Amino acid sequence: MNEFAAIGVGLSGMNASREELDVTGNNISNASTTGYVRERANLAAMGPPTPTLQMSSAGVGQGVTVLGTSRLNDPYVDAQDLSARAGAAGSAQSQAVLSQAQAAFNEPGPSGISGQLSAFWSQWDAVANNPTDQAARSTLISTAGALATTFNQTAAALAQVRSGASSGAQSAVSQVNQAAAQVAQLNGEIVAAQAGGGNAAGLADQRDTIVNNLAQLVGVSARSEANGSMDLLIGSETLVSGVNAQTVTVSSNVSTGMLSLTWPDQSTVAAGGQIGALTAAVNTTIPGYLTRLDSAAVALKNMVNTQQAAGVSWTGVGTPSQASAPGQPLFSGTGAADLGVAAGMTPNLLAAGAPAAGPGDGTNAQLMAELGASTTGPDSVYRGLVGQVGTDVATATTQSSTATTIQGQADAQRQSAEGVNLDEELANMTQFQNAYSASAKYLSTVDQTIQTLISMVG
Repeated sequence: MNEFAAIGVGLSGMNASREELDVTGNNISNASTTGYVRERANLAAMGPPTPTLQMSSAGVGQGVTVLGTSRLNDPYVDAQDLSARAGAAGSAQSQAVLSQAQAAFNEPGPSGISGQLSAFWSQWDAVANNPTDQAARSTLISTAGALATTFNQTAAALAQVRSGASSGAQSAVSQVNQAAAQVAQLNGEIVAAQAGGGNAAGLADQRDTIVNNLAQLVGVSARSEANGSMDLLIGSETLVSGVNAQTVTVSSNVSTGMLSLTWPDQSTVAAGGQIGALTAAVNTTIPGYLTRLDSAAVALKNMVNTQQAAGVSWTGVGTPSQASAPGQPLFSGTGAADLGVAAGMTPNLLAAGAPAAGPGDGTNAQLMAELGASTTGPDSVYRGLVGQVGTDVATATTQSSTATTIQGQADAQRQSAEGVNLDEELANMTQFQNAYSASAKYLSTVDQTIQTLISMVG
C-alpha cells in the first residue's frame, strides 16, 4: 500500500467510528422513548485493490465502509409480545364488562332481587297470618310492584352494559381501520426509503407502535417482508398487505342487538383483543344473563299466578259460596324487562284462602309464602344466575391478572432484546472513541511519513 492509499484507509476508519458514535448517541438520546428499537451501524471491510502489472501483490485492504444502519429488532420476540398484548387487552376488557354486569344486580343487599323476593314471600306470610287485614294486603301489592320494578331495572342495567359494549366495539373497529391504513402508508414510505438507501428506522418505530395498538384492539400477527414492508393478519385473514389495507365492517342487528364483524367478502373476522372480548360480551355473555333473568321473572309470574288460581278471593259479603271468586293473576309480562303487577289487581283480589274455607282462611297465602323455598322457583333460578355471574367475574379477574403478568414478561423480554442498555452504549462509546483516536493517530503517522518522504526527495 502506498502512502496516499493509507490516507484513505485512515479516513475510512475515522468516518466509520464517527458513524458508530453518532448511532450510539442516537440510542442514548432515545433510551426513554416509547417504542424505540436500538440501532447499530453496519460496517464492512473494503478489499484490496485489483492487482495491476505495476503491483507486486494485491496488498492489504483499503479500509472500512459504512453500509448503513439497522434496527436490532427480534421478530420472534416481537411476535410473542403482540400475542401477549392481545391476550392482556382482551382479558382486561372482559373483566371490565363482566364487573359492570355484576354491578347491575346490586347483590348482595336488600335492594337487589334476592332481597326483594325475600320481602315478597314474607309479606305473603303476613297475609296468611291475618287474611282479612287490608294493610297487610296493600303492603303485599306494593311489595309485588317493587319486586317487578327491580326486575325491570336489572334488565335495563344489563341492556345498558350490553349497549355500551356494542358502542365500544364499533368505535374500536373504526380505530382498527384507521390504524391499518396508517400501517399501509408507512409500509410504502419504508420501502421507498430503504430502496433509496435511506434510514427508515424511525418510520419502522412508528409502525411498531401502531401495530402494538392494533394487537390490543383486535389481535394481529405480523409478517415482515424482505423489502421492509410488514403484512398484518387477523387470524388467517390479511388486514394489511404492503400498501393495501382491508376494511373491517361492523354492524348491529336491529332486532337482536347482535354484532357482526366482516371482511369485504362478507366472511367473518376472527377478532381477538378488546374487540373480541366486547363482541363476546354483546353476542353471548350478556344475552345469556338476560335469558336467565327472564327465566327467573317468568318462573315468578307463573308460579304465583298458578297459586293464585288455586285459591280464592273474598268480597266479605254474603255466604262463602256466594262471596268467593277464583284468584286472578298477580303478575303480567313476558320477561324481566316488562314484568309488572297485573292491571286491575287490588288487595281484595289476592287469593289468600282455599275454596269454601271462608274469608278468614289463609291456607293459600301460606302455600304462596312457601314457594320461595322451591328448588325450581324464581329464587333458585336467580341464585344460580348470580352465582354464575360471580364465577365469571372471578375467572375473568384471574385470567386478566395472569395475562397482565405474561404481557409484563413479554415486554421485559422485548426491552431486553431491543431496547437501549445505557451501560452497553457507554461501553460502545468508549470503544468507538478509542477507534476514532487510533484512526486519527494512524492518519497523523501517515502524514508525517509523507512529509518526511517529500523532504528527503526534495
